[in-house]
Amino acid sequence: MSKKNKKMRNKNLKFQKKTKAGIFYSKLKEIFQWFIIILPAFLLFSLGFTHRWNTEDAFISFRVIQNLNAGYGPVFNIDERVEVYTHPLWIAILSLSSLITKSIEWTAVCLGLIFSFLGVLFGTLGEMSIFRRLKDNEASLLIPLGMFVIVSLPPFWDFATSGLETGLSFFYLGFSFYLMSKLSSNTKILYKSLFWFSLGTLIRPDMGLFWIFFLFFSILILLKQQARFSIIKIIKIVIFSFSLPFSYQIFRMGYFASFFPNPALAKEAFKINLHQGIVYLWDFISPYGLYIPLGIFIFLLLICRKKEGLVLFPFILSGLLHILYIVLMGGDFMHARYLLPGFFSLLLTMLPIFFNTPFRAFLISIVIIWCFTSALWLRVSYKGGVGKNGITDERGFFINFTLDKNKNPVKMSDYEYSMFHWVGINTKRLVEKSEDGGFLYYVDSNGMMNTKKLAKESKNKVFLYHPNIGISGFVAGSKVHVFDVLGIADPIGGRLVLKKRGTPGHEKNLPLEWAMARIKIETENPKVQYAKEAMECGELKDYLEAITEKLTINRFLNNLAIAWKSKNLRIPSDPYEAKL
Repeated sequence: MSKKNKKMRNKNLKFQKKTKAGIFYSKLKEIFQWFIIILPAFLLFSLGFTHRWNTEDAFISFRVIQNLNAGYGPVFNIDERVEVYTHPLWIAILSLSSLITKSIEWTAVCLGLIFSFLGVLFGTLGEMSIFRRLKDNEASLLIPLGMFVIVSLPPFWDFATSGLETGLSFFYLGFSFYLMSKLSSNTKILYKSLFWFSLGTLIRPDMGLFWIFFLFFSILILLKQQARFSIIKIIKIVIFSFSLPFSYQIFRMGYFASFFPNPALAKEAFKINLHQGIVYLWDFISPYGLYIPLGIFIFLLLICRKKEGLVLFPFILSGLLHILYIVLMGGDFMHARYLLPGFFSLLLTMLPIFFNTPFRAFLISIVIIWCFTSALWLRVSYKGGVGKNGITDERGFFINFTLDKNKNPVKMSDYEYSMFHWVGINTKRLVEKSEDGGFLYYVDSNGMMNTKKLAKESKNKVFLYHPNIGISGFVAGSKVHVFDVLGIADPIGGRLVLKKRGTPGHEKNLPLEWAMARIKIETENPKVQYAKEAMECGELKDYLEAITEKLTINRFLNNLAIAWKSKNLRIPSDPYEAKL
């Protein structure tokens, strides 16, 4: 072999070695990239599982599902049609799933975890889809920094389960981001995406803010990719998008005779409570130093070139608008809960962050250090209790409330040592004794439980009057009519005149006389008679008949008009004032 051939052979061998090394490095990089993509979803699933629980409010929905599966309809009390929930899609999913699993509590926990996992996973996959279309991503790794911020915040761990719809809202936002990232290059999935986006209002009414932005930017993407503008097609898209939310609204008005879900009325969701809202926002940002990653996020957003603005903007704008709405309405009594969807939407757009400059790597290092600090040490000052502003560390509170300090109260039996469970058991026992006349089991002004015997005509009827109706109502069962003192589940309590702003969901108080007026009870209390008179005239009479009479086609159609007419109905809490 000549020297020239040997030289060529050596060069070829070196090239092959470099090529093999390059292929190995490329595969190793791809494996590591997928590890980073899956890691946030896995972390949220794991931390959500270790923090698994069902809150007291979730049992309000569980009682509705209990009644729905028993054939009574989606109602809290079987003798009246009141929409006590704001998450009809969550109710439907839980109802169907629990028919198979036979356990509403565990079904809620498992589905919450799965939806939370999928929300983060699809959100990260959406980021990856955008990342791969950018020209300056060579030799870079996608770091889903926003997702790591999410999984470092304890409230996301708590509400990955809780029995409420929060996990479903994460899935909705994450999958919406994934669809939007695909829609920008493939308009064939337009109508599938629009259908998914329209589910937002069925998860929670305020999620409709996201839906409207997704619809608007979907149309912009379509117009950007098509040379010819068709007003007819735009109209078809809008009609298609509104068909599902509009259909459910018609059902709500005809079935429940209400324009809004009852909790929205009880919490006065359209009245401004700015001071409490700012307190609620700061209560989330301050304990975790959330201003650190948010500040870096804003800075990186300004210096990074974004070529996928039509994908990112709807999530940035709708996230900000959702947070603003929550602040304006005063937030919630549960720490951070209502703010999580808005921040989830914002943090989805914290991409793509590259390790391609030392300065950017430095900023990312700060966020990573913050993530570890937040996950390991940063907590609210009122952990396991109620803060001075009425905001509650809900999961910690109910762990302490179980008396045996059960860290994962999921099933009803996990709450058997709690006062609410005891109230439910005592109420259920009264059902067994009600053959000779019913009972009213009520909490008095001193917080003590009392029992009052009803007339013989009320046999087999038991009524519970209490401010905490989730666990007690679920344990008591369908035969017991529950009067909700706070108005979330009560047709009159939810429509009481709001006298003073406070912690949302705890601002209205249904006087006992209103409950006594609706049952056959012997009393000399004049306020009970005043309440009866108020219920026998005007809009209140029409509304109560609309939700208690047998539902027929005519009743359904009449309810549509009553729902519109009574949307602003408010009742003075004093029965004497109400009858005037």
